[in-house]
Amino acid sequence: MHFLSPAKIKFIPLLLLLVFLTVSLSCSKKTAEEKSPEQEEVQEITQEADETEGLFDFYFPALDDGNWVESLLAKLEEERIAEELNSMEESLNEYQEFQNNPESSENQKEGEESSEEAEVASLSDVEKFFKEEKNGNVLYGKNDELKFYEFDDEIFVPQYSDGKLIAVHTNGTKTERLFYDEKYNLVKKENWNIPSVQGARLEKTQEYEYFPDSAKLSSTSIKFTDSLEKISYSNSSKVLSSEKYQLLEKEEKPLFKRSLLYDSEDRLYSDELIEYIYKDKEYKELDYTFTKKYVYSFNKDDIPPDFKYYENGLLKMLNKYSSEKGNYVSEIFFDDNFSVKTYYEKDVRVKDVFYIGGKVSREKIYDKMD
Repeated sequence: MHFLSPAKIKFIPLLLLLVFLTVSLSCSKKTAEEKSPEQEEVQEITQEADETEGLFDFYFPALDDGNWVESLLAKLEEERIAEELNSMEESLNEYQEFQNNPESSENQKEGEESSEEAEVASLSDVEKFFKEEKNGNVLYGKNDELKFYEFDDEIFVPQYSDGKLIAVHTNGTKTERLFYDEKYNLVKKENWNIPSVQGARLEKTQEYEYFPDSAKLSSTSIKFTDSLEKISYSNSSKVLSSEKYQLLEKEEKPLFKRSLLYDSEDRLYSDELIEYIYKDKEYKELDYTFTKKYVYSFNKDDIPPDFKYYENGLLKMLNKYSSEKGNYVSEIFFDDNFSVKTYYEKDVRVKDVFYIGGKVSREKIYDKMD
């Protein structure tokens, strides 16, 4: 009677697992080819939506039910299974070689290790770094298009729809989806947190619009789970306005609005900010608004610009420069008709003049430095 050796018994579970995984993958492929009624309905809706014109025709938020997340994780799982099968096959081959010629296999293994150690020892520090770097898993399509790339915890998956690109990049649980138009301008960016398929959630969305026939941004919006910010730009990429809103269940409540104006030389000459203050944290009732505004007047050469600062339409501070650099007057206006005018020479404070009701009440002279 012949008994199996312990080494052979050790590899029987591996062979059984190999057969089981092969059958499972075959069944999964057959199941994936069958469409459920819900999938057919989504396909019909998508075909109808494709006929609609617009900048974002290739993307329909109403149909984004998160299935792409499951597909992405399925690809990763297939890669893991393939690696496991490959590892099992290598182990089986090593075992068979060892059974056929134990001494030769052991000597060959020792020789390979010695050769590899000698090779690594002869490399420079830079060469050793790249030698130790891992190779990523790469999959290509029939036209040599990149379909999948994995390196450590990072995954990159490009998707194409009507000639437009959607790039998916994930690192651990953090995932980015980048949407491009037919000119490869970035039109949308999504930031997801995906600890699992069921726990996937969208944390941030940025949308971009461009000037006609240009790659320059005209506006962008940044949406979080509870707030929304909108920014507009000039042809020279200067910020023209910025608005932020608190997102409630059925409406948007303004938090601030900022407006900026530029002269013919693209110099900022007006900057106004309106803040909205609410009576409660639920933003149900507006309490008051608070406005700040800076106005600049430009001087010649390298003389700094004069400026005025307003609060709720009232002048609060101004700086007036002379034709000589470093010499200027700064005035601050307080409540109850009280103000202070300060004189500077060569950027050194030399005198304060105090006013009440527009009349001088007292002066303070500072000693000049030698």
